Amino acid sequence: NFGHTFAHSLEEVAADEKNKFNLNHGEAVGIGILCEMHYAETNYQYIKRISRLLNVFSLPEKLNLPANINKINFQKRVFNHLFLDKKKVSNFPRYIHIKENSEPSIKELKDFQLIDEIMFNFIT
Repeated sequence: NFGHTFAHSLEEVAADEKNKFNLNHGEAVGIGILCEMHYAETNYQYIKRISRLLNVFSLPEKLNLPANINKINFQKRVFNHLFLDKKKVSNFPRYIHIKENSEPSIKELKDFQLIDEIMFNFIT
């Protein structure tokens, strides 16, 4: 489920926009992987590798919203959807954290300011 916490939120909010734009699951997961890596403050070299891999498969690194969608409203809705994630156990959504040794672990998204920064950087 690496990348899926952010991906499912992006997909849900995009689906609410009713045909204003299309975001498929693979695109959302690619963006979600980058979001989770940035949240985990993963080594920049690993992030660049994932970015290159997304480019090889023509997958976006950011969600570029159509001009007719309010960016701030969209970002707030994605943030709210994170907290509806089915993997949530406590008050915080969980995500896959990749350690420096490439070992995955499950952690919680607790830093609201960092989530906001990620929304700002990955939803344009």
